[in-house]
Amino acid sequence: MPEERICQYEPCSQPFIQKNNLAKIKRFCSKSCCDHAYRASHYEDLCAHGRAYYEENKGKWQTYHQENSEERRIYRKEYYKTHKEEENASNAAYRAAHSEELAASHAKYVEENPEKIRLGNRNSINKHRDKRNEKRRARYAEHREEEIAKVLVYAKANPHVSRESSARRRAQKLSAPINDLTETQWQEIKAAYNERCVYCPDTCWRCRQHKHVLTKDHIIPLSKGGPHTASNIVPACLSCNAKKGNRAPLKPVQPLLLTIA
Repeated sequence: MPEERICQYEPCSQPFIQKNNLAKIKRFCSKSCCDHAYRASHYEDLCAHGRAYYEENKGKWQTYHQENSEERRIYRKEYYKTHKEEENASNAAYRAAHSEELAASHAKYVEENPEKIRLGNRNSINKHRDKRNEKRRARYAEHREEEIAKVLVYAKANPHVSRESSARRRAQKLSAPINDLTETQWQEIKAAYNERCVYCPDTCWRCRQHKHVLTKDHIIPLSKGGPHTASNIVPACLSCNAKKGNRAPLKPVQPLLLTIA
């Protein structure tokens, strides 16, 4: 009589029927489960063997991967589609078991390849911009009050970041040809002018005592196609900046042509 058994591979644990005429008792419902169970119980040995084999045949592996990169990509994509849950479970288990090792490896890679990381992030943002924006809009619509509260808390804790972001956004709206001024450069520009307004006379007591709130004045106004960059920025007090508006400078000024930042 056929006998019902339970697959001994824990992630499976499905019942299966074994015929009594088999001499060997089956512990697994399929060869796939048997292979997975073997790999799980001999993981360290298999990894050591794989590393040793790779070191001995590194050139052969690299050549094969380069010559068959597209076929391998297609195969992995199709395999993932048919084994999605199994692959996700396996990857999650590996990350949980090697979290510290993976974190250290990632930190080392980021430190050694900052330009590659920035380029990859930029390409990913450009490639998935519409999808990212759609997700953000959906999250904002669902958690509007929470998102506004987070923005206000961050702006209060980081006022300089908030000011820089607002200035960049304004420059972007006005289609500035260059939009790369940073907060560090702005601090450097103010220090170069001794924290004084470039338009106020030397006798201005507010400038002497650094009582003015200095603002960024664009020598060529943004509304007239001026760039939002260090070579087009000078410090001006609120009064002088408002008086200048989108006209020519109130007097000849020499911008800071080179910044360290």
